Amino acid sequence: MAQAIVPKPQIVSRASWGAVEVGDPAILDRYEPERRPIAIEYINANTARNKKLMEERDPQARKRAQDEMCRIAADPVTAKAFLMKSSMLQAVRAATSG
Repeated sequence: MAQAIVPKPQIVSRASWGAVEVGDPAILDRYEPERRPIAIEYINANTARNKKLMEERDPQARKRAQDEMCRIAADPVTAKAFLMKSSMLQAVRAATSG
């Protein structure tokens, strides 16, 4: 039987890690207030950025945005940083390191 993959505590909230560690689902009730502001902040920022990109009518501006994404994708370090931020992992790590 395959073992479940358990994430490292530094990349998940203290509350959710506590629920995994002690097996107490009630601990997750504390997770929502910790996670929600981070999620809203990142979702709103990503939504605004995506909306701006989709509404852009200037072909040169669209090309600049596309070139920027190509530049990000071409560099593994920059690509990883972009993915960490866009997936909210960077925010979760920052929240749990304090």
